[in-house]
Amino acid sequence: MIFWSSFGFIVPILMFGTLVVTQLATTQLTGDPAYYTVNGLPKLVAFLLAALVLQAWTIFRFQAFEGLTERLSDGREVPAGPADSFMFIPLRFWPYISVALGCLFFVV
Repeated sequence: MIFWSSFGFIVPILMFGTLVVTQLATTQLTGDPAYYTVNGLPKLVAFLLAALVLQAWTIFRFQAFEGLTERLSDGREVPAGPADSFMFIPLRFWPYISVALGCLFFVV
């Protein structure tokens, strides 16, 4: 079963990538391999970075469709937009989900 449409596949790749990069950076900066596991701050930073990139990507994608409309079968015209989604959630909501996940990891 496909869990994404169009460019929705970038969500898990981006989130996983930022987590790996922050883990490597945290280990290099602190010299303590356990720091990343014990503290939630690096994970919060990773999810915030992912949210920023996802928000920028969403703005970029919606600007490409600005002013375009689609004609429905009943004759109505609706604004056209990208159909990017991951796990059946539109891509424009994933920056907010990423921030929420970061806050959750920071608290827990």
